[in-house]
Formats: sequence, C-alpha cells, structure tokens
Amino acid sequence: MDIIGMSISGAVMILLIILLRRIFRKSLPKKAVKLMWLVAAVRLLIPFGNYLHVSTSVTYSSENTVITEIVNDIAAIPYNRFNIVINADIPDFVQYLWLFGAVFIGAYFLFCHIRTRISFSDALPCEYDIEPLKRSCKIKRRVGLMMSDRTDTPFTYGIVFPKIILSKIAGQGDEKQLKNILFHELSHIKSFDVLYKLVMLCCVSVHWFDPFVWVMLILSDRDTELVCDERAISYGKAAPEEYAMTLISMEERRCEYCAAGFAGGSLEERIVGIMTKKLRRHSAVSLVISAALTMAAAVCVNVVTMPGY
Repeated sequence: MDIIGMSISGAVMILLIILLRRIFRKSLPKKAVKLMWLVAAVRLLIPFGNYLHVSTSVTYSSENTVITEIVNDIAAIPYNRFNIVINADIPDFVQYLWLFGAVFIGAYFLFCHIRTRISFSDALPCEYDIEPLKRSCKIKRRVGLMMSDRTDTPFTYGIVFPKIILSKIAGQGDEKQLKNILFHELSHIKSFDVLYKLVMLCCVSVHWFDPFVWVMLILSDRDTELVCDERAISYGKAAPEEYAMTLISMEERRCEYCAAGFAGGSLEERIVGIMTKKLRRHSAVSLVISAALTMAAAVCVNVVTMPGY
C-alpha cells in the first residue's frame, strides 16, 4: 500500500479509537487506549495485506501436454472492497512535496532532540537517593537524576540509560511533592515512553499532511500522562487529592517564572482523571474487553482495505 492508502486506513482507525475513547472514557483503562494508539501507529508505518495475488489457470490435455495457459496478472493494482484505487498515479511534484515535508519534519524533531541534549549536558547531579523509588517501581536500569535551572518542568529523556531532569522549582518542593514527581517520571521510564513517543513522531514525520495523525500525537501524549499519573499514585501510595495538589502547585510556581504555562486543558483532564478515578482497579474482564476492542478496531480497518472477493 502506498502512503496515501496507509494514511487513509490509519485515519479510519484513529477515528475509531477516538470514538471508543469518548464512549468508554470512564470504564476503558488508559493502558488499553495507549495500546490502541500503538496499533494505529503500526498500521501507519507498516504496509500489509493490501495487494491482490497473481492467479494462474492451466489446462492439460489427456496426453499431459499443455493446451492453454491463462494468467490473470493484476497483482500490481491494489484496491479495497469499494473499488477505490489506492496506487493511483500521483504527479512527481506531489511526491517531492511529500518527501520534502517528511524530511523537514523529521529533521526538525531531530534538531529539537539534539538541542535538548546539548542544553542539559551541563546539568548537575542531584543528591537525592532515588534507589528506593526505583525498587518500588521495579526498575533495574541505571537512572540518572540531574537538576538544571534551564527548565521549568521535570522531564525524562534517554532509553537505555535514562535521565530525569529536575527543575529548581521541583527541587524546592517538599518531600511528598518531590516523590510524586519522581514516581511520575519513573513511570515514564518503566513504560519506555520515550520510545513510544519516538514511534508517534515517526508517524507524524511520514504522514505530516494528515491532520488525524497530529490529533493522534496529541491524544496519545495525554493518555500517556494519565497512565503515568495512575502508576505514580499507586507506586507512591499517595492520596489522589495530594497528587492533584502537586500538579496545581507546579503550575502555580511555573506561572511565577514563565509567562506561558503548559496546556491548561491537559492539566484539567489529568486532575479530573485523578479525582474521579480514585484508583479503582480494573478487573480482568475489563482488560480482556479492552484488548478485544483494540483487535476489533485493527481487524475492522484491515477488512476495509482488503482486496475484494
């Protein structure tokens, strides 16, 4: 399947996930929604199951000599059940435009990553003992804990040897707030969310022209934060109200130093999720249903783009 066909099928799946996310927003585990976004990303990046096969019909005589041979070679034209040609001829300048956009977006993300690594290369080690928190999260990888005055919000980068960068604002907080922040960042590390985000950025780079992919990037980032909020509260055994106050406190302190804080809508969604969820545990049945919904969405999109019978 070509890029346009992959983008169309991916957009259909993104819409399905948004619909499921909206309808079952109170009962669907955020981990399942996060998995759905990953399935959609795989669909956007890996082409499969969209080409017809060569069918050959051979007739033999009674003397086992070939009389006729009919070859129906239509494998080069992929199409779906609705007879929409996916591999249509596209002008060269459009292909060059897509390639330029993909390279530009990818180079921009790479530039931002390199600039971040350089900017925080001089961050100072933090003396806080993070090992007990790592054991609570069952993390065996080496995790660096640094502090820098060049950021207003804590964040994590790195996959093999991850580092947590704390701001002075976070370092000035009390012990409970600092633990909440560290448990949140350790949840990102445990889930390999840096790698997860990298996959989403690859989708945006390849399908930069598709607005649904940008929506996927935003919503998947929000769901990732919600999952980490749940895990941080669970690891730290903190009260939801206490954790919500940590988020609010960080926002208030940020506004003192920075004219523009992080997205208010995202913060509101996280606080509402924390206060309404009350850390109720999802049963095995709900997880099975969530997995079934994920597979159903993937199969549904694949059926739409399968060759017609």
